[in-house]
Amino acid sequence: HKTKNKQNATPPIETTAQDSQQPSTHQQAEEEVSEDILEDTGIRRKEQKQENESDEVTTATHQQTEEEGEDVKIKTQEKKEDKEEKTNYIYKGGEGAKEGFNSRSFAPADVTHVTVHPSVKEIGNYAFCKCKKLESIVIPEGVKVVGKGAFYECVQLSRVVLPTTIKQIKDRAFFECMQLSSIVIPKGVELVDAYVFIRCEKMVDVELPSTLQKIERGAFKGCISLTSMKVPEGTEEIGSNAFRSCCILNEVELPPSVKSIGDDAFDGCELLRILTLPLIPDIFEKDLFKDKKSLTKVTFSSCPSELETEPLEGNTFLHAC
Repeated sequence: HKTKNKQNATPPIETTAQDSQQPSTHQQAEEEVSEDILEDTGIRRKEQKQENESDEVTTATHQQTEEEGEDVKIKTQEKKEDKEEKTNYIYKGGEGAKEGFNSRSFAPADVTHVTVHPSVKEIGNYAFCKCKKLESIVIPEGVKVVGKGAFYECVQLSRVVLPTTIKQIKDRAFFECMQLSSIVIPKGVELVDAYVFIRCEKMVDVELPSTLQKIERGAFKGCISLTSMKVPEGTEEIGSNAFRSCCILNEVELPPSVKSIGDDAFDGCELLRILTLPLIPDIFEKDLFKDKKSLTKVTFSSCPSELETEPLEGNTFLHAC
C-alpha cells in the first residue's frame, strides 16, 4: 500500500535556472514596452512640439506677411496720394525762378490740374514755369495779378479762365503756351505786356478789354493761327513787333485812339487783306505795310487835326502794294 501510494505520488517540480529567470524576463519585457511607450510618447510630444512650433512660425510668418502686405498697401496708397497731390495741386501762392536758360517752377513739374486757393491774390512769377503736363486752369475771383512768366512754356495748357478781378498780366505770362487757343482778357486790364502771348501757335481768338491802353512789344508775336485782331477804342499804343510773324493774319482793325505804332509791328503778316487804320505819321514814316501785296481794302478812321489839311499825294505806303 505504501509502495502504491509512493508510485501514485506527484513527482516534485524541478526548478531550473531558466525558470527562475522567467519573471525577470517578463519584467524586462514590460519595462521595454514601457520604455517604448515612453519613447513613442516622447516622440509624439516632440513631434507635437515641432508641429506647434511650425504652426507658430507659420502663424508668425502669415502675420508678418499680412503686416508686410498692409505696409505695401499703405505705401502704395501714400504714393497714390502723393501722386494725386502733385497732379491735383492746390496753389496757395509762391514764386518759381528763371535765370538764363535755367528755370524752376514753384508747383510740381508734373502737375496736371490746379486749384487756386481763395486766399491767393497773385499768381507768382514763374509759379508754373515749364509744367509741361498742365492742361487747364481756372483762376478764381480775387486774383488781381498774373506774374511774370507764370505759365512760361506750359506747352499743353489749352484753357485759361481769367477772373474779372484781374488788373495786370505781366510779361511772358503765357510764353509759348502752344496749345492755348483762346483768351478773354477781362475789363480792368490796361496793358497787354511784352511777349505775354508770344508763340501761342494755336491762338485763334483774342478778346481785348475796353480798358486797354497799350499792347506792348512782341505781345502776339508768332501767333501763327491768329486770323483777325480788333483793338478796342481807347488803346493808344501798339508796340514794336506786336503782331510780327502772325503769318495768316488777314484782318486788322485799329481805332482812331491809336497814336503810335512801333517798328515792324506787322512784319511777316503776308496775308493781310483788310485794314482799318488811324491816319497817323507812323504808318507812312515806318513803312509799316510796305510790300503787303495781299491788301484788298484799307479804311482810314478819323484823322488827327495835324493831318486834316494834308493831301495824300506822292509816295504813300499804298504805292508799294
